[in-house]
Amino acid sequence: MAKLNDDWWHGFRGGFQTEEDVIEFIFENIDTSKWKDSYVDVGGYGEPNEMFKQTVEDKKELFYDFMMSLIK
Repeated sequence: MAKLNDDWWHGFRGGFQTEEDVIEFIFENIDTSKWKDSYVDVGGYGEPNEMFKQTVEDKKELFYDFMMSLIK
């Protein structure tokens, strides 16, 4: 991960050293209490046996991966 340049380092008052530190802080402090499990219809016909469950934990992991991809 890249180190923060002086502008950002001073802007954050030295609380973060790298871009990853900033993303980790955001991820740890975002309110996900209203997120719910959902089902993805992979077949397109609404059949229960063609759906898979996406849990809140799955969504948190996807969100984390997305945030990390932003800094690459």
